[in-house]
Amino acid sequence: MGRHLSISNTGAKDLIEAQDTGQKKAQLSVFIDYLSVTLKVSNPSLQTAQQALLEALQKVSIRFVNETYIAMETTGYLGWRHSALAIRQGEVLALLAWGGEAQRSRIFVSLTGKGCQLLNQQALQFLHEQCVNQAGKITRIDLSVDDIDGKHTLGSVRSRYARGQFTAGGRPPEKREFSSNKEKGNSIYIGSKSSSKQLRVYEKGKQLGKPDSPWLRVEVQLRQQSNRTIPLDVLLSPAPYFTGAYPALELMFKHLNATPARIKSVKATVALNVEQLLKNISRSAGRAIGFLISAGASEQRLIDYVRRDPGSYVKQFNQHIVHETLTALHLTSPQDEPP
Repeated sequence: MGRHLSISNTGAKDLIEAQDTGQKKAQLSVFIDYLSVTLKVSNPSLQTAQQALLEALQKVSIRFVNETYIAMETTGYLGWRHSALAIRQGEVLALLAWGGEAQRSRIFVSLTGKGCQLLNQQALQFLHEQCVNQAGKITRIDLSVDDIDGKHTLGSVRSRYARGQFTAGGRPPEKREFSSNKEKGNSIYIGSKSSSKQLRVYEKGKQLGKPDSPWLRVEVQLRQQSNRTIPLDVLLSPAPYFTGAYPALELMFKHLNATPARIKSVKATVALNVEQLLKNISRSAGRAIGFLISAGASEQRLIDYVRRDPGSYVKQFNQHIVHETLTALHLTSPQDEPP
């Protein structure tokens, strides 16, 4: 059972269609083609979930808000207890989800390609602010470039893969190819769908029913994982994260003039922060501690005397990764270290 929901008009003017006012999708520019975020709220509900979406749409046009229909689903979604679809002119713009003890006061907003088409820079800025203010996390984002004139081809992608330009360290990612008939076009997938990133390159023009079209779409899918967090900055500056996903993309799209931004794993970041923390302790108190021990202080009693409550450090650091780092530095008890 669905219902028509809207939010109050705070003076937003009725703008022209999203194809003209939404994300600028000029040839060879980067745009967001799919977006999923979670936000922490005091009252996870349909109202708070749909408000997050509709307030973003209102930044573009109040008409989009008034034309959006919220249809309740009979089941939840991937562990969320409840879900609903936001529909406009018969097309799904977003999936909303909320509820469930494991979700810890969060709501889920997932915009489809159609939903992302409606967003302009002001709407993306608003979503960014929501994420900053409500402990938001990007769980998935697809960054795309439309090479309408066919400057690049599937053949050139194969050549770059063979030369190792899609290897960012370690083993080369897997490559799969899917062939269709001439009318529908072919595609290349690099990387696993379940991994933190995957590249999809396909003949978009042929997919849209134009068999002679050279139009190629290059799409990077980024997914949040336990050891890798997607920076919120990608909402405002997607190009650096697009070119930073694979060395090949930096070479193929030099015209973007975007310094590649590579998403570091949480493990590497925590390890560096722990080492910096130890250096700070050494600089500020190392000599004093050395003096007190040389004067006869018991190391353990000295630690117990100066130690304070860990406070915010518990939230700042993944303690499992901290323990791994301390073990690697031989700072844990011998019985805790691997043989």
